[in-house]
Amino acid sequence: MPALTATNTPRRHIVGDLVARHYTVSGTNGDTLVVPQQGIIHVSATPTTAVAVGVTVSGSTLTFVTAGAFAADVMVFSREG
Repeated sequence: MPALTATNTPRRHIVGDLVARHYTVSGTNGDTLVVPQQGIIHVSATPTTAVAVGVTVSGSTLTFVTAGAFAADVMVFSREG
């Protein structure tokens, strides 16, 4: 599947030992995004289009599960990165 590229410079926030980064992406079902974060504990995808967006995580790779083309703000919480 095609790899996505964030269209913004991710904003980095540190809360205690947690790191949260926001990515702005658009793509379609099965696309992936590789993030520079390790120990991912939660991903929150907020769609900016009228398509539900789900995400599966494997290591530092996010795979998007959707019903079609989408755009979203994706916030990734991790221990490192």
